[in-house]
Amino acid sequence: MTTFSHISVNDVANFQGDVTIVDIRDPQSFANGHMPNAAPLNNDNFAAFIEQTPKDIPVVVVCYHGVSSQQAAQVIAQQGFESVYYGRWFRSVATGESGGNGISYIMQDVT
Repeated sequence: MTTFSHISVNDVANFQGDVTIVDIRDPQSFANGHMPNAAPLNNDNFAAFIEQTPKDIPVVVVCYHGVSSQQAAQVIAQQGFESVYYGRWFRSVATGESGGNGISYIMQDVT
């Protein structure tokens, strides 16, 4: 059975191997700033995302506060993805330091 779970800021930054990061915030918020390597995900491109994204690569879903990303992660997990995570991050800032997966950022974790 596929599950989904919360992931911390540090765990995303230090993720080893391939990871797919999707941002479910509104288009204007995405355009104003998003995590490096994140792709926007919305109702218009959801079906294509499900069809075209490998199910064996972890997926991280981000939004402002974690509520919407948790719901989206559950739906994505139900589509057969092996590892799905969600987070409540709202801003990323390039740092020049790189996590294990080549992503360079710090994120503010809203608690």
